[in-house]
Amino acid sequence: MALALAPGVFFGRRVVARRTPHLALVLTSYARGTTLPTHAHARPYLVVVLGGGFRERLGRGEQHVGEGALLLNTVGAEHSDVFEAERTDVLNVELDADWVEATPLARAPEYADGRGFLGRIRAARAHLERPEPLSAIVIEGLCAELLVHASARPAREAHGSDDAWLAALEARLSESFRDPPGLLELARGIGCSPSHLARAFRAHHGLSLGAWLRRRRAAHARGRVLGSRTALGEIALEAGYADQSHMTREFRRLYGCTPGALRAR
Repeated sequence: MALALAPGVFFGRRVVARRTPHLALVLTSYARGTTLPTHAHARPYLVVVLGGGFRERLGRGEQHVGEGALLLNTVGAEHSDVFEAERTDVLNVELDADWVEATPLARAPEYADGRGFLGRIRAARAHLERPEPLSAIVIEGLCAELLVHASARPAREAHGSDDAWLAALEARLSESFRDPPGLLELARGIGCSPSHLARAFRAHHGLSLGAWLRRRRAAHARGRVLGSRTALGEIALEAGYADQSHMTREFRRLYGCTPGALRAR
């Protein structure tokens, strides 16, 4: 008989666990030879293999799951796993009922090659381990795109032209960049799924919603640094950074210098 795991429960050594408004994220690690008994989950969840690999038995079939693989597991899908690498790191992303209701999902488990996302996924890991004010929407936006990629036949959504709502969305986010609404709340206001919003935003801007917000925050802070004599620590907090050192790191990444050096020019 399969074990029934409660929401938020995963086998393996828990490395870090975080929540966004509608996602539960648990990073787990497994040693070579670890064997998981047949089990099933109470909520649908996305598996992202960050390193290593394992064999998963699902029904009568067996699948080798390696680094970069994406698995979309459905409620009640019974499976067991044997871990083959020295160490395997897995990010589990569990969807709550509101997210599931808003997102077309496959009825059976799906496997996909997500190696093209690994760089972004590993960068997002920092938002799990060292969260900052925009971490929730950065994580939600990436997970929404991963869900689209993990679905072999993503459902088509009936709604108007993306151009009709993108400008309004950008205006809203420009005003709320310090503490933006969650991705699901934004999608509800438009009348689409979180996955469609994230995908359409990236197609239009060439960068994710989270990256766009971080640039908007930095642009605001840059204007304040150049246009005032306000203390840099005050500007950092007013702009929505965790602290001055956080703002300094982002300035170095985006502008190639510190806020103090920019002001001194």
